[in-house]
Amino acid sequence: MRQARIARARDADLVRFALAGDNAATTELHRRYEGLVRSLVDTRVRQREDAEDVAQEAFAAAFSRLASLARPSLFRAWLCRIAVNHAWSRVRSQRREEARSDDAVQKNGGWGWQYQLPALVTRERLRRAFEALPDHVRAPVTMRVVEGATYPEIADAMGTGVKTAVRQVRGGLRTLARHVGAAG
Repeated sequence: MRQARIARARDADLVRFALAGDNAATTELHRRYEGLVRSLVDTRVRQREDAEDVAQEAFAAAFSRLASLARPSLFRAWLCRIAVNHAWSRVRSQRREEARSDDAVQKNGGWGWQYQLPALVTRERLRRAFEALPDHVRAPVTMRVVEGATYPEIADAMGTGVKTAVRQVRGGLRTLARHVGAAG
C-alpha cells in the first residue's frame, strides 16, 4: 500500500518525503528519472562507462543538494540541469585529454583528424548554439528532443502552461536552427 502511494506521488511530495529521510521517496525519484538522466548524459558523453558514472554523479549531486531546491515541483527540470552540467563538465575534461593525446600524435607525425573535422565542426556548432539558449528554453527543448516528453509533461516539470511549453520548445528549436545555419 505504501509503495503504491509513493509510486503515485507527485515530484514535489516525493522531494518533501526525501528531505524528511524517506528512502523510498528517494528511490522513486531515482527510478522515475533514471532513463531521462541517462539519455541526457548519453547524448553528450561518448563512452558508455563515463556516461554511467556521470549519471550517478548527477543523482548524487542532486540528492545531496535537495534542500536547496526552492520549488520542489520543478525537481525534474532541476535534475536535468544538474545532469547536463555534469555531462558538459566530463566532455570538457575528455576534450582536454584528447587535445593532449592529439598533440602527442602530431609530434610523432600522426594524421587522420582532418577526416573527422566536418562532423566535429557541426557537432561543435550545435553544442554552442544549444548552450546559447537561455536556461528556461534549454530545459524544455532537451526534455522534448532527447527524452520525447509530451508538452503537458514539460509544462508540469517546468511549472508552466502547455502553451508556454510549446512556445519555448518551438522557439528554442528555431533559434538552434538559425544559429547552426548562420555559423556554416
